[in-house]
Amino acid sequence: MQATFDSRSFTSYGQSYNPFGAQTQRSYSTAQPASNAFYDSRQYGNPQSRPVSTHFEQITRTPNGSTIKTSMTTIRQPGGQYGQAQDNRFNGRNDNSCRFPQRTPPPPAHNSNCDSRTNWSNTPVNGNKATVDLGQYQLDFDKKDSSINMRDKATGDTTKIWGDPHIDMHNGTADKKSGMFNGPLTFNLPDNTKVTVGTKSSGNAAVSYADQVTITRGKDAYQVNGLSEKNSSGLTVDRSRDGRALDAATPDGYSLVANRNGKGWIDPATGKEPTAADFKLV
Repeated sequence: MQATFDSRSFTSYGQSYNPFGAQTQRSYSTAQPASNAFYDSRQYGNPQSRPVSTHFEQITRTPNGSTIKTSMTTIRQPGGQYGQAQDNRFNGRNDNSCRFPQRTPPPPAHNSNCDSRTNWSNTPVNGNKATVDLGQYQLDFDKKDSSINMRDKATGDTTKIWGDPHIDMHNGTADKKSGMFNGPLTFNLPDNTKVTVGTKSSGNAAVSYADQVTITRGKDAYQVNGLSEKNSSGLTVDRSRDGRALDAATPDGYSLVANRNGKGWIDPATGKEPTAADFKLV
């Protein structure tokens, strides 16, 4: 759209001339009234604003007698609906070039109710065996001996729970340490995942077997049921988004935290690796 001017427009003009005839420069600026239809004050909300256009022109004579003409026009518009001035430039050196300032859109609003899903996965139950992969740790379940093998994939360190129930830390190594427990036992992993082993009585009040494993982190959860060899039901592995409710409903019992070196567990009450005597108290 071509801008129009009325009698209230004014123009300032300046020219400089090189006495050696090598270069001539001309420049002028024009202020346009707000009544211009292209700059309707009702649109921009500021009747006092005046768009200003500035033109710069330079003619240079080269040693061989030819001339080079360079020109540029800048239109300075009043603030738009976002309260920012707009600057449109037309460069005479390239008639096809036109630069318009771009506004960066605001980032999407963060939804505090969103919970990013974990990268957990599991295999289907087959022959009363299944595997749950928690990223850093892998848990292998086998109903045949009521066992859980929990392995740190980075270090290879393995904790095995089996039978009525026994626990073997650093299983398969010369540093193996064993114990027995009767009540719930919770392992706290470095990424805030909780693995709680629940036991079920075999009919003898003094003997129980690991039967239910509850794994939670935020909303994500796994529940493993029917692990006990004394339970006639088959092994099941169920994933859900009820992690917070399951965590609140599951007693932690004796709680351990992962050792920083990725090998075994630490009793936070003592700052040391638990002993067989510690597990007897569970």
